[in-house]
Amino acid sequence: MLTNQERRSITILGIDPGLRHTGYGIIEKIENKLFPIAFGVITSGEGALSDRLAKIFGDVRKVVQDYQPDLCAIEIVFVNINPKSSLALGQARGAAICALSESNKKITEITALQIKQRVTGHGRATKKQIKKMVSRFLRLDVNTNGSKKITNDSADALACAIACAMQLPIDYQFENYPKQNNKPLSIFKQQHRRRIATRWKSVDIQ
Repeated sequence: MLTNQERRSITILGIDPGLRHTGYGIIEKIENKLFPIAFGVITSGEGALSDRLAKIFGDVRKVVQDYQPDLCAIEIVFVNINPKSSLALGQARGAAICALSESNKKITEITALQIKQRVTGHGRATKKQIKKMVSRFLRLDVNTNGSKKITNDSADALACAIACAMQLPIDYQFENYPKQNNKPLSIFKQQHRRRIATRWKSVDIQ
C-alpha cells in the first residue's frame, strides 16, 4: 500500500479562530488536486472565558485526533478597533495553537490578506466571495455538503487550508517543512497599515 509521500498526498487542517465560533476544514492535496475531507464549526457557548477556551482546546484536539492531518494552517487575525475583542480573539487562537502543538503537528500561520489573495485573487474579498471560490476549488455546493451547511467560519477555515496547499510544491517532502513558518514582519506591517486605513475589524467576535 502506498504511503502519503509515495502518492504525493498530504492532508491539511485549516483553522479560522474565533472566541464564539472557530471554524475548521480538512482537505487532501493529491498531486495538484484538492479534495474536501470534512469541515465544521466549534461553538464555545456563553459560559466563563476559561470554559470557552477549554472547549476550543478540547474540540480542536479531537479534530486532530479524528483526522490526523499532516499539516495545520491557522489564520493570523488582527483586530484594531476594540482591544477587548483583540485580547479575546488572541486567547481563542492561542487555545487552538496549543491543541495543535500538543498533538505534535506541524503548523503554518497565514494572514487573512494572504488567504484572500491566494483563494480569490485579491485581498479585499468578501465572505461571500471566499465561500464561492472555496466551493469551486473543492467542487462543493456553496450552501450544503449533503445535509451540512458551509458557514462563513467553515468556509474561511477551508480557505486557510487551500491557501496553505497552494504554497506547497507537488514534490513536497514532510521533513523539509518547518514546524513554524512565520511570515516576514514586513507583510504584517503592510497588512496592519491597510486595515487601519479601512478601519477593518474581525466579524468573528460578536
